[in-house]
Amino acid sequence: MLRYLSFIGAFLLFGWTVARSEEPTAVEISKPVAFMNGGDFQRAIVAFNAIANEHRTVKVYLHRALCWSNLGKDVEAHTEIASAQSLPPKADVWHSDFVDIERVWGDIERSMLERPIVTARYLGNSRRAIELADMAVREAPSDAEIIFLRALAHLDEEQYSLALMDADEAVRHDPLNADRYKFRSLLLIWEHPKQIDKVRGLDAALADASEAVRLRPAADTYLHRARIHTFKKDFGHAADDFSKVLERSRAGTASRGSAFVCRAALRKHLGNDAGASRDFAEAQKLQPEILGEYDPFVAGVLSADDRLESIVTHYLIVGSNGFLLEELQQRRIARTK
Repeated sequence: MLRYLSFIGAFLLFGWTVARSEEPTAVEISKPVAFMNGGDFQRAIVAFNAIANEHRTVKVYLHRALCWSNLGKDVEAHTEIASAQSLPPKADVWHSDFVDIERVWGDIERSMLERPIVTARYLGNSRRAIELADMAVREAPSDAEIIFLRALAHLDEEQYSLALMDADEAVRHDPLNADRYKFRSLLLIWEHPKQIDKVRGLDAALADASEAVRLRPAADTYLHRARIHTFKKDFGHAADDFSKVLERSRAGTASRGSAFVCRAALRKHLGNDAGASRDFAEAQKLQPEILGEYDPFVAGVLSADDRLESIVTHYLIVGSNGFLLEELQQRRIARTK
């Protein structure tokens, strides 16, 4: 089996010999993308090959990886991703490149029924993704992952009720999967008022988050439940969950800084000034840039519960992707051992 390489590890292996070009123009990439949207992945590869010499970019390599994947050519798909990893990072886009590479890594490991759906979403064609998911569900009506992918496509189209219906179905068909409960919980606490399921609301969201923690007690599940506790203004339990996040996340990772600053804000609010100062010091070690408009100590705005919620929400948005990526990486590595 191919050895999975981390984003930075690939640079060390391949060195800096591969030149990184400018991204192709919208006109240049429109033709191969049109082939992809039409399901003609072989012609899409030919079209990408015509521009690949001038545009050796992460985007081009990842598009080609998805084409090979949809053709069932997994070795070629993994080779394209390795090429994307070998490119020297650009300061302004390295994080988004890293996220995209991790996303495509996961997408090319999916079943053949799922691959066209995730490819359509990657291309921003959510309506096509829904059509493909509908066809896949007819072929595999109890496949929770396909139903989940359709829910994501419904979210892309801002069809929140349909997404929630699919989330319910995914839980029904896959009741032992923590991610099913976590996703439904996220839908139930969606920030925009008209998107919240007012019948079930925060209590149901908390119940789903707790079930996700029970099934997989990991940094990302505790992080999510901490957010719900904060929304419910249950700051003591929120601080406890942030402690669990820190116990279960890898030492030295920058995303831990977000957990430290959230717990610091909560501890300060609860009157634990010494604990708050220690946490904030740890946060600054991991993320020196953490000082800013949301710094609860500089701003001195912890008297209002809604402001505390704003601080925690901000840092959860900053840190949650990092924790989730770390969790996905660890689970992926474990599968290949």
